[in-house]
Amino acid sequence: MFISLCSVFFFNAGHLLINNTSPPFIYQSLIFWSTLLIYRINTRIKFNFFDLTSYKSLFPPTNRRARLIYGLSLILIFHAVFIDFKSVLFLAHLGVISTLYNVPEKISKKHLFPLRSIPFLKIFLIAYVWASVSSLLPVIMENRPFFQNIDYRLFLAHFLFIFSITLPFDIRDYQSDREGQLKTTPGLIGILPAKIMAIVGFLVFVLLIYPQVNHLALVLFSILVIGLIVGSSTKRRDYYYTFFMDGTIILYYLLVSFSLNNH
Repeated sequence: MFISLCSVFFFNAGHLLINNTSPPFIYQSLIFWSTLLIYRINTRIKFNFFDLTSYKSLFPPTNRRARLIYGLSLILIFHAVFIDFKSVLFLAHLGVISTLYNVPEKISKKHLFPLRSIPFLKIFLIAYVWASVSSLLPVIMENRPFFQNIDYRLFLAHFLFIFSITLPFDIRDYQSDREGQLKTTPGLIGILPAKIMAIVGFLVFVLLIYPQVNHLALVLFSILVIGLIVGSSTKRRDYYYTFFMDGTIILYYLLVSFSLNNH
């Protein structure tokens, strides 16, 4: 629920920067429920398009987890009636991408190389999806010529922001990933280099977003985020990441909102 709320705030931040207005509520609601559905699919039923056994987890419909998936799907269908068709298609492709990296290690007793074990791929997909929702979807919503109106700088900035705050999650899972022989960025280059990479990515984000926001507020925001990245470790509890680290997304929205209201 909290991550879904963060996705709405991130979408709102991008829409404000591109269109200088808040998006329609129906779009905000759609983003919220879409995010919730994707996270439930990936964390509760481990659904994957490539694994035929995944489809069995959706049946019978009386299964509690399956009922929740069906319920959320019905909510999304209801929203789709009121959403521009181009927006629906765009969000659908992001939904597919969001589950592609979750390739299981076994399919019908055959071992596969899980895509999520490829360094950077998981983080790349997550960053692409979030950056797309916050910088590409607002352009599609306005029915303007797509490639002529893309703010590539904003897309890159949002991509790097999500990339930077996602890397610490791999640091959190460093020990369990090593035990499971799962290759991640910290496992490949080490925890300290991973932190440096996250900080460098965040600083590039700061440079890209600098002209559009209040400078003092951006400095304070940067100190907080960098501090959280530096403080990440395998010993931190989950709330450090799921509340504080992800919570920086909400703070980013507040930064954007404050900057535009005081411009």
